[in-house]
Amino acid sequence: PVVFDGARIGLPLNGTPSSHILKPAIHAIEDSVINEGFCMALAEAMQLKPAKSKVHFVLDRSFLLVKRYDRLVDAQGQRQRVHQEDFCQALGVVPEMKYQHEGGPDLTQCFDLVRSATRPSAPQILRLLDFCVFNALIGNHDAHAKNFSLLYAGKAPVLAPFYDTLSTAVYPTLTPKMAMKIGSKYKFSEVEKRHWEQFAEGVGFTKAQAKRRILEWANSLPATARKLQSDTGHGFAGNAVVERIIALIEQRCALTIRRLTDPTAENDAAAEPSV
Repeated sequence: PVVFDGARIGLPLNGTPSSHILKPAIHAIEDSVINEGFCMALAEAMQLKPAKSKVHFVLDRSFLLVKRYDRLVDAQGQRQRVHQEDFCQALGVVPEMKYQHEGGPDLTQCFDLVRSATRPSAPQILRLLDFCVFNALIGNHDAHAKNFSLLYAGKAPVLAPFYDTLSTAVYPTLTPKMAMKIGSKYKFSEVEKRHWEQFAEGVGFTKAQAKRRILEWANSLPATARKLQSDTGHGFAGNAVVERIIALIEQRCALTIRRLTDPTAENDAAAEPSV
């Protein structure tokens, strides 16, 4: 946690609330800062309203600076903390069980929580659906229950901006298992139409509603990713990890469209191409 005034970065003193989170590179994960910076920028471009973030450089070292959304400025101009709970906390699950396969929350429990706790819940449920689809299509396999939160900023809790979003699937040494199942499947390459339908029913959407939304994402995400990559203002052009992320997005979106629209694709056992 740091304080950033637009030009300088420092440590908060004497209990002063921090304004940003500084995230350095993750050891042994190639270009993790650029990966997360790109995925967060892509979420913003897709109007998911994630936490605000930007990649910065000091000499040859990169870091991601993420603006804290759990802060507000009072009438005296002082920064104040806003209470938040991640989904493990809200559901009374210990952090050591944040992954579904460890006994942690599944997507049905997450959607039920947002549906019961937030007001108005309908737009926030739709945001959560969009983010789950986004995570699946970009290969964010680490979207566990501690990476979703409720923010207590007004009369009722709201779904907090999304954070900790990067494509883990582009790294062969990391697990291919998603943090939460889609239907009955942990591996995206095994997710077929019936598993998306199981997911939809489990989280309170009709099959038709979910199919329409998933296809909207699968049809629009690749072009948005390519446009973001080519935007010189972000500095993602020419980065090898970003290129791998986009290739993976294109493959997953094409696979999803085929499996949701082609009757012969059911029971398609073709493995997801490796990138």
